[in-house]
Parts: sequence; structure tokens; C-alpha cells
Amino acid sequence: MSARVSCVAALLAIPALACHAPASSPRLEGRWIGIRAEGVSPEERSAANGFATNTELEFRRNEITVATAKQTQSGRYQLVREEPSAVVIATDLDGPAHPQTFVFAGDETMRWVLPEGKAIVFAKE
Repeated sequence: MSARVSCVAALLAIPALACHAPASSPRLEGRWIGIRAEGVSPEERSAANGFATNTELEFRRNEITVATAKQTQSGRYQLVREEPSAVVIATDLDGPAHPQTFVFAGDETMRWVLPEGKAIVFAKE
């Protein structure tokens, strides 16, 4: 096969592969309300819980909105991987070098795993 035919075949395969890869996770879909912070020191607990309870996440298809008491940010994400108890995404803002991990405890509760062993626990609305 010539190099030109190989190149065309490869280009034609890209849309077919993209159509089969899930762009989003159905497990994330919907609105999630922060209920508490985990992994923080006793000195940080009050402020961290205040921040957590004023944080909401909303997922629609491959879009994410993060709302806190002070600001709201929206953007797109890509599904990196989906496991039985966790979903890992990469946002357009942070990119694949900084994936975000969400660990599920059933269908109604998830933990957004943050650096340094910290997390925010969310309940599905």
C-alpha cells in the first residue's frame, strides 16, 4: 500500500474511533452539592467545610460548571477513564497533565479527590 493510501486510511479512521469513544460519563451527569471537606487539619476544618458546602458541580454531556460562593466557571472536559468506582476527566482549562478524579460511594455520593490527600464530598441533587 502506498504512503498516500495509508495516510488517507488513517485520516478516515479518526472520526470512526472518535465516535466510539465516550465523550462524557453518565455517572457524572447532573448537579452535585458539596456536603463536607475531608483530609484537612482540625484548624482548617471549619473554613474547608464552609468552602465545600458552598461548592456545586454540574455536568451536562462533556461540559462542567463549578460554582462556589465567589465565582462560577464553566468549560468542557474529556473522559480519561471510567472505572467501577471512579471517573477521571481532563478539563480543557487544566489539560491532561492535571486530571481530576471523582470516586463514587454508590450513585448518590462522590468525592472529588484533591492534591495532598484532601477531598470534597458531594451528594447528587
